[in-house]
Amino acid sequence: MSAVLNAGWWCLLLSVWLGSACSRDVEGVKREHLEAGNRYFDGQKYPEAILEYRNALQQDGNFGEARLKLADAYAETRDAAGAHREYVRAADLLPDNRQPS
Repeated sequence: MSAVLNAGWWCLLLSVWLGSACSRDVEGVKREHLEAGNRYFDGQKYPEAILEYRNALQQDGNFGEARLKLADAYAETRDAAGAHREYVRAADLLPDNRQPS
């Protein structure tokens, strides 16, 4: 019985460890996509930037910084509806951000 209980504890510890590793990974992956999007944006490659910002948002849908940059990229491509939608979402996620992007 103790071997079964011991194996159960190891499985629990392993799942907690893997879960925490995955959460750290999500943060890193979303930041990598944001940075790639920023590089594309700075190079005026807006469709590529949009793709990277959307990839960041797939990792974390509440990533306000990526929402704001996505809105800016949509605005640059003259996608007014997309820009408006993302500006509203960004405003909800970043209520203290009052500076222009």
